[in-house]
Amino acid sequence: MTILRPGRLATAATLSTFVLLIAGAAHAATQILVGVKTVRFAWAPASGQPTGYLVSRSLNLGAYQTYATTVEPEIQIPVKAGDQVSIRVAATGYDSAGVYRVGPESTTSDRVSVVASPTFPVTGHWTLRCETCSTVSNRSLADASLVVAQGPGVASARVMGMAKLQYGRDQIIWHNSTTGTINIYDGQFLAPIPSLSSTGALTLRGVGSADLDRDGNEEFIMQRTDTGAVSVWGISGGRFSNIGSIPTRSGSRLVAVDDFDNNGQIDLLWRDATAKTLDLWKMRMDPTSGLPLSQMLLQSIRVASAVPGDATVASTGDYDGDGSTDVLWRYPDGRIVITYLSAGAAVREVTLTAAAGDADRRVIESLDITGTAGEEIAMQDELTGLIWILDPSVTGSVTRTKVVHPGAEWKVSGIGG
Repeated sequence: MTILRPGRLATAATLSTFVLLIAGAAHAATQILVGVKTVRFAWAPASGQPTGYLVSRSLNLGAYQTYATTVEPEIQIPVKAGDQVSIRVAATGYDSAGVYRVGPESTTSDRVSVVASPTFPVTGHWTLRCETCSTVSNRSLADASLVVAQGPGVASARVMGMAKLQYGRDQIIWHNSTTGTINIYDGQFLAPIPSLSSTGALTLRGVGSADLDRDGNEEFIMQRTDTGAVSVWGISGGRFSNIGSIPTRSGSRLVAVDDFDNNGQIDLLWRDATAKTLDLWKMRMDPTSGLPLSQMLLQSIRVASAVPGDATVASTGDYDGDGSTDVLWRYPDGRIVITYLSAGAAVREVTLTAAAGDADRRVIESLDITGTAGEEIAMQDELTGLIWILDPSVTGSVTRTKVVHPGAEWKVSGIGG
């Protein structure tokens, strides 16, 4: 008789449904998952010709009891906040005499402890895209365990960003770098707006959104990665189209558009990786006006110099609540540094207290989600998908909050609402 051995259980993170892979863990540990509704356990197929698997479950430290059978080497188990779940698996099949057999049980999986997502006093949503299933989803900012909308995404396209292009509503801008096709989605209902589709260069990248002409509707700013040309896109004649351009700073990457000095005009932040500088163009008027730069430019400020070429501007935001927009840097080793500004001029630089795993976490954007003074930093772990909120202080200490495990294949594309 062939004995079917399923292997031993260990843990690895993926989906909102969280995945536990069978490998070898001599002593089960506890995995804490935030805001999940389902746990998916998966394991390597048993040797021989198994007909299925018998799964036993322990719920809230109770005894292992037969839970279900499955023909695939995986199972999904519904959970709720407060649950603790672990499983054991035995392969089933027939021996050479045709007798039905149940193989030995695997070792115990890591225990999964489910906790509720924290709640925040805000409205709006996280917009996520599933990289493996071409689906988009909105999760509530107030309680990220709640999916408030979901729909098909745009195949072979990436989300360049979001902007309130019309009617004060968020729109999602998609770009196909093979065809240049640009698609626009309604950000709340995740539905395409076919009349707004357009075409642009293959080399476009999103910079950000801003109301450059102060007409109440935002424009979306893009820069070509080959020529450096900066274009401004918005709704014109009922279509999403290129409505203007911005003078460029030679050899520089436009990394942010915001009103840094609070004079009502949108300013331009330029990063030159070769010169290792960061410069702010404080504007006296709309940079798309077409006038010579000398007439539009109020002042150019050197915000930072001697910055390592591989340091990137990850976001901007008012992190100390003083009314001035600051600059957030990321370094390849995972360091997070804030250059605090006052009316566009640097006043101090602070390195935030590091934590294990920071190198695997990307900055999504900055937002005010806790209701306290200053903006927080939203980050997502590239390995597990876990969304974090970092609340920095001017001393460099950080309060870190786990928000939700949406799944490793779900990447946050933006924040709307």
